[in-house]
Amino acid sequence: MPEFNDFLGSLGAVLSGVAAVLALLYAARQVKASRKMAQEANALQSHREYLSLCLVHPELSSSILFAKAHGDLRSFDHIEEEHSRESERYLWFLTILLNNCEQVLRSTPGSKAWRTVLKEQIRYHHPVIHKVWPKWEKGYTDAVAGLVREALADGPEEDWVKWVKIGTDAPSNSGK
Repeated sequence: MPEFNDFLGSLGAVLSGVAAVLALLYAARQVKASRKMAQEANALQSHREYLSLCLVHPELSSSILFAKAHGDLRSFDHIEEEHSRESERYLWFLTILLNNCEQVLRSTPGSKAWRTVLKEQIRYHHPVIHKVWPKWEKGYTDAVAGLVREALADGPEEDWVKWVKIGTDAPSNSGK
């Protein structure tokens, strides 16, 4: 019987070890899932704050709305040199947008859905970002720089192109 007792003791130790390993794997999985949920919550909070600013200041939420609100602008060639209260507010708003992109990209690396959302937000401001980006790019991470380059490569929104070329208020398909 001592052999059987030794066997049961060894089996119990092995089963305890297996249970401990399984518990450790489960705990690691839960920590990873919690971390991912927290990162997604950070991204949502950051973007929610940006969208709230868009609602409070709709004239800053896209280049075309800014242009319409400030004398029917057709070009942003000199926006950095204007130093008007309105141009400074708009440039700071763009900084908030780009910082939002930074926060979301850091919180949700590899998310194609978030990348698409952020790229579209940048495209709403394409005419201005196209002008300021060469000076601003060095202040952002490679992730944001790549996102901005992608958005700029896609070109401005159709409404902006019509606004500049025709000089009339084109119907909006962008939801802004």
